[in-house]
Amino acid sequence: MQNQLKSFVYFSSQPLGCDYILRDVISNKLHPCHEAVMHDIASISQSELSEFVNKFEIERLIGRSNDKEFEKRVWFIESALRDAIVKERVTSLIDGDDVLRPSPYDGQEFEGVFVSDKKLVSIKDFDYSNHGLTLGNAVFQLCPSLPQNNSSYWLFELICQEAFRSNLDFKLRLDPIVKMPKEEFSPMFYKMWVYGRELNWDRIAQLKQEEFGQWLNEDSTSAKSIEATDFVWQPSKSEIHFTCEELPKDEFSDTRGSRYFHAIFDRQTGQVIHCDGALRFYSQTELKNRKQFHVRHAEVRRVGKRVKLFQIDEPISQQLFMNLATTFLVWNEDALAYFN
Repeated sequence: MQNQLKSFVYFSSQPLGCDYILRDVISNKLHPCHEAVMHDIASISQSELSEFVNKFEIERLIGRSNDKEFEKRVWFIESALRDAIVKERVTSLIDGDDVLRPSPYDGQEFEGVFVSDKKLVSIKDFDYSNHGLTLGNAVFQLCPSLPQNNSSYWLFELICQEAFRSNLDFKLRLDPIVKMPKEEFSPMFYKMWVYGRELNWDRIAQLKQEEFGQWLNEDSTSAKSIEATDFVWQPSKSEIHFTCEELPKDEFSDTRGSRYFHAIFDRQTGQVIHCDGALRFYSQTELKNRKQFHVRHAEVRRVGKRVKLFQIDEPISQQLFMNLATTFLVWNEDALAYFN
């Protein structure tokens, strides 16, 4: 079904998830995607629909709808679109590693824009307006770190704020599938308390050996896809390296990568001189192999495929490091508790 969705191209290019805008498109007969959505709804086979309704107990979700059959189909299309968009994004990120200019960098807007070998672009090449990065007549956003469209929202807001206030040159991996004309871009705004507090940096600066740990996830709501989070502080002469990796449960390996956060702390200056956040994609076999080791072990570097989402190679404050960590690892309650 997902490969036949006529409305996929429209919804996949939107910064808002289909959860927020699907019903508006359905109710507006003048919307340019209305006919495509209605075609997709009508094309659902009865066997597919019955299987979906039973699997996800849709009957209890639709309440007292006047047209329960139609409402079931809307739920089905919403789920199919969401799954298809997630898979398209993951595939684009993984395959793009082998392409000189993967999407969206293959567009004419990026002519003359430098793209690094990690597929990152400088935030300084864009105009920041209306909570998006504008280049030419198109608007782009930081790639989400999880299947949820807003999973990089708070990180993106923090990066943009610091980049344009303090003139920091953040390098970013843009979402490979979201691209909107400037005049049509109208993002949703979210509010959440996501913040960090200084650790005992004096103690960290004096570390003589590795300090590490692992948090097993006990949250069954927003963090249901997380199995565990490894972290380690590794002293190395004048520097301390911090590495943290959030590992997904096996059943989520097809729809999300692990979130991998790394930073370098300079013992002499007390500043963080490098920081980056990445996704690491594993096959089910690779994920099982990865879980045999802790992130501090060298063996973990041989497994999976890493895709960087952001990087900064300039000195930043300890507080900004904390804020980057907690916004990048949004909804990871263990990480939030550790930094607070």
